[in-house]
Amino acid sequence: MEKKKRNLTREKREWIKERKSILLKEIVHQMLLAKIFFEELYENYKKSGQISFQKLEVWIGTEINKGSLWNLKDISHLLFRTDDSKFYEKIFDWTLGSIFHESMKLKEDVYLLEVYQKEGKVFTDNEKIPKDINSQELIKEYRTIMTRAKESTAEEMDNLQYLFSRGIEQLQKLIVNFKDDGLLIRFLIENEALYEHVYGKGSFRKLCEEIYDRGLEDAYILAGKNYREGGWYNEALEVLKKALSLNPRNEEIKRESIEIQKIVDSLK
Repeated sequence: MEKKKRNLTREKREWIKERKSILLKEIVHQMLLAKIFFEELYENYKKSGQISFQKLEVWIGTEINKGSLWNLKDISHLLFRTDDSKFYEKIFDWTLGSIFHESMKLKEDVYLLEVYQKEGKVFTDNEKIPKDINSQELIKEYRTIMTRAKESTAEEMDNLQYLFSRGIEQLQKLIVNFKDDGLLIRFLIENEALYEHVYGKGSFRKLCEEIYDRGLEDAYILAGKNYREGGWYNEALEVLKKALSLNPRNEEIKRESIEIQKIVDSLK
């Protein structure tokens, strides 16, 4: 039994290792989307004082029908909750776990507020309260529950705002640590607008300048190689064209482009 258990663990590790780039890309993608979703939720809450339980239900989901936040948490645990995970991987996973659990608490309070607001008249309409019930005590209890739920909701929203700000900082450090992952950089190039929606205009170029010797040029070359390895030759040529526009004298890019063009021509 122990031997079988160890084999399964080894198989799981191999499965994760083979799909690490895909899982990492998905974490980055879903974290950016989660940040945008929460910011819209937070801004609406500050303006209206209301939070849609339905939106939270879709975003978080349930054990049986997991939403995008739940799946994000699971993927992060799978990839980063291991003995050989590095510091920034562990702290990001911890922060994401905190976001998930705080969101679950928020969902419960929002559900309570929605249900009690819909059914509130049952507890506050004196004409509907049976004679053997102390209406004043019932009304007081109802209002106490509502007040506490509203206070908890406000606290949970502020906690999530803080946790997301930390999580987004840590996500950027993860990207820096995985700067040589071609699929991840390719994804970021393809989704530059999404990245800059979260980090600000010009932030992707700034990131590349900080992590690569030749900035965007190196990022385009890395993405081009990843496209070529995956058989996406036309896409490889397009991104290498962008690299050449930054440095027309780069012989490495010219040679790579010529070789890929030969492959494209041979497939016609």
